[in-house]
Amino acid sequence: MDPPTPIGSPGRVGSQTLEAPLSKGLARPDNALWHSERLGGMPKHIEGELTVGDDAFAIVISRYNEMVTRRLLDGALATFQHHGVPDERITVAWVPGSFEIPIVADRLARSGGFAAVCCLGAVVQGETSHHEYINQQVSRAIMETAVFSGVPVLFGVLTCPTMELAMERAGGTAGNKGSECALAAIEMVNLLRKVPRGRSGTGSSGV
Repeated sequence: MDPPTPIGSPGRVGSQTLEAPLSKGLARPDNALWHSERLGGMPKHIEGELTVGDDAFAIVISRYNEMVTRRLLDGALATFQHHGVPDERITVAWVPGSFEIPIVADRLARSGGFAAVCCLGAVVQGETSHHEYINQQVSRAIMETAVFSGVPVLFGVLTCPTMELAMERAGGTAGNKGSECALAAIEMVNLLRKVPRGRSGTGSSGV
């Protein structure tokens, strides 16, 4: 007598192989491949290249903690220039602090003159919880500007517990957030050009 078939494992009935259904939400490792072979195609991947045409870019940067933000700006400018963006197609807007970044970023994104906007700043934790309110409001406002304008607005505001950690992320051992922001801007501009627009979208991208 054959041993009982374990629950959840394949079984045999005559010459047919039966597979027990998987739990809802689980997929076999080869599920995507199986579907693509069955349908005669592969999933379509959409990616943005790191190439630049005649696009213009804007950078909004906080003057507060300038010893950090200046290095973020240097990283962003160097990255844009490395990928072929000339100085005359880069606009840099200085604001007093990170809290003032969103309103200027929103104005630039809606102006129709820029393919993307990079937001650079540094909020370092102090002895109070003031930084938490700043970080939440700034990140939310930047996200909303991107969604409703249809223009990529990149978050390059450092939120670190110490100045040392901020410096590490501004050209130190942990890279440069300004450079990462510029790369993301170029990639997103090219990606959005490949993504179909909705019929009733809330934003109207200038890219």
